[in-house]
Amino acid sequence: MGPDMAKIQYQIAARITAANEIDGTPKPLATRMKTIRIIPTVNEQPPVNILGDSDYILRSEKSVKKGVFKGKLGTLVIEAEQPKSLRLPKSYKPEETTISTVAIVKLRFDPADASSQPPRLGSLSSKLKTTTWYATGARMDIPKRKDCLYDHRQGLHSVSIGLSSRCMGSVEWVSRTESASDEAQLARRDSGLSHQEVPQYPSPSTKYKGDNFWTAEIVVPVALPKDKHFVPTFHSCLTSRTYSLNLSLGIHSAGVGFPSVDLKLPIQISAEGKGEVDAISRTSSTIEERLAELAAEDELLAAEHRGSWSYNDLETPESTDLPPEYEAYRRPIVTVAG
Repeated sequence: MGPDMAKIQYQIAARITAANEIDGTPKPLATRMKTIRIIPTVNEQPPVNILGDSDYILRSEKSVKKGVFKGKLGTLVIEAEQPKSLRLPKSYKPEETTISTVAIVKLRFDPADASSQPPRLGSLSSKLKTTTWYATGARMDIPKRKDCLYDHRQGLHSVSIGLSSRCMGSVEWVSRTESASDEAQLARRDSGLSHQEVPQYPSPSTKYKGDNFWTAEIVVPVALPKDKHFVPTFHSCLTSRTYSLNLSLGIHSAGVGFPSVDLKLPIQISAEGKGEVDAISRTSSTIEERLAELAAEDELLAAEHRGSWSYNDLETPESTDLPPEYEAYRRPIVTVAG
């Protein structure tokens, strides 16, 4: 998933030589190179600060119409926070390991009048966007798309990977009022409960007229494809790798097509490593025990790397004609008394 202009490779080179019978100089008999992948230990970093950053969209508003020349139904608000990182295990084999996390999408519908009902939702599609950043001169900050437009020394290479598409027709809307929202906000401040225990609602849209509104929540499973190898999110002065989760929610609107509202969330890929375990085991192991452990690990790694394989040997997940229903992923709605 990286460009030809920026590449990081690791290889093990082996060469067999024999002494020349005439002058004794070494003469190469055979040479073999083996490309390997090194996944460093990378902890999850704090959430990305996106203030003033146009590369990400954590909140969107969309006006929904009743139909052609029939006025507006209301305003749909969709927002989400940065999901937890996709954590690669110590022994990362994409074809055998499922790496997943979830994104919580919160919806709010502010009706144009009291009789307006929330719009019927279509499918929610998710894509993982992989971006490799490169530069011919040292950068002084985390790269942004706008920097590449004005600085010819910087560039980027992006690849979008489709993840899933799920039908949101079974999402349950909850009717609320402005006073109830105020009481819920007060309860959250006084109780000290976490955001998983008490529902939080998006703030009102710019077209909110007061009184009643509707809220809903969508749980979006995110899993890495098993036919590709991923490296953790990292930054250096010359090259970086970042990921984003693109979500597109379709809306059924009578007579005006199928509009959609989109989000672009930052998401990290982190990785466990043997170093995390080794640091603890060294304190309780003797030098001889540690050397024996390393020898066993080296033998295991050598056995794993014998032979050859290619991406063509990996199975591709089967696709279905119809997306699965949302019902299987819906979380129970928690109501706040008062």
